[in-house]
Amino acid sequence: MLGFRLPRLLLATFFAFGVLMSCGSSARASIEVYLDFASGDFNARVDTALGRASTAAERTAIRAGIQNNLGTMYSGYAVNFDSSTPSGVYTTLNFGLTGGGLGVADHIDYRNQDLTDTARIFTGNFGFIVESGDSHAQQISELTMALSGTAAHELGHNLGLRHYDSYSDVSFDGSNPAPTGGIQNTNVMATGSTGLNETGRETLRDFSPTSMAKLEIGDEMTAGSPLAHAAISETAGAHSTAATAQDLDPTLDALPISGFEKGGNVIGNLTANDLSDFYSFTAEAGTEMWVNIVTDIANDFDSVVDLYSSDGVTVLESGDDIEYSSTHIGSGSTRSFGGAKYKLSLGYTGLYYLSITGFEREDVGNYEMLLLLDSPDDNPVPEPGSLAIWATLAGVVGVRFRRRRHLIESRG
Repeated sequence: MLGFRLPRLLLATFFAFGVLMSCGSSARASIEVYLDFASGDFNARVDTALGRASTAAERTAIRAGIQNNLGTMYSGYAVNFDSSTPSGVYTTLNFGLTGGGLGVADHIDYRNQDLTDTARIFTGNFGFIVESGDSHAQQISELTMALSGTAAHELGHNLGLRHYDSYSDVSFDGSNPAPTGGIQNTNVMATGSTGLNETGRETLRDFSPTSMAKLEIGDEMTAGSPLAHAAISETAGAHSTAATAQDLDPTLDALPISGFEKGGNVIGNLTANDLSDFYSFTAEAGTEMWVNIVTDIANDFDSVVDLYSSDGVTVLESGDDIEYSSTHIGSGSTRSFGGAKYKLSLGYTGLYYLSITGFEREDVGNYEMLLLLDSPDDNPVPEPGSLAIWATLAGVVGVRFRRRRHLIESRG
């Protein structure tokens, strides 16, 4: 959705300001992020990237710029960035080590359940950003921005974000789901596989709508107590049919930071004795729906999500993996691992059902389902008729390809 990216960012700023006014900074729940320039050899890594000896003033400017840029990109969330070792529990961004690529995160930690994650930004590998003919000031400015973007990206992985989240505010025409003007690369979670280039790395990026929603439900990511929608428990009773579906309407909340009208995150489990979980919700015609299934990577649980009409029998659409490339989502050489995310315009006002099943019968385990809904009033971008987007993203209607996921997005 192109039309609401700026309002969402403004809303995040206003919400954060309101929290500070009402609660005071001392009352904020937050995560502490240590910007580690001490471990390893940050000075040498900067010299390698610049291709020359850096000055103490230049290195100070880089460190301060990174801290400032990270604070800007994560504004609206309760994240504190500190170049001194914080007390208590903290997440680490290390800038002084060597390695392959530009950076790597410990893992994709959905809902930020591990507050001690580490990500490494390989500063010495950013020489491609530096143009020898540029002034020293320009070199420092561009290197700082590139390091900041990768740091925000790898921290995003440690907070549960994925590369395909970059596409969530892209408009689709239903037949050619190509990003408009490469807008996916204006997002923090953009990377080489989404088409991010040197110019994009030298620009301050922001978060897409679904990235914002995922951050919003993360542990300690918002001020005060965790929001009610952060964890919706799966019902204890069986709900393996539409007739016994768990009703999500009473537990879906407005998400004030990301701006979704309603959303919720269900924590559930599929067992060999209960191979489907059904959930119900109501929506207006034209409501845009996003579903992201996050499954247990440890046991390679491959999930499928189905959308049913109000009769609980008619399958409107089925979806499995997300594939994308720099120019398309719904096809391409990169495939998501452990999740499924879709966007579609719902075709009627009334009751809908979602079911989660394993791709194959033995696919069982823990899962989480993030459901996001925006009513037509919140969506200024014209959409294709009814379910065209879903069909495009799924790549096929009513057919499940026999395939498995093998990619873990940890490098950006």
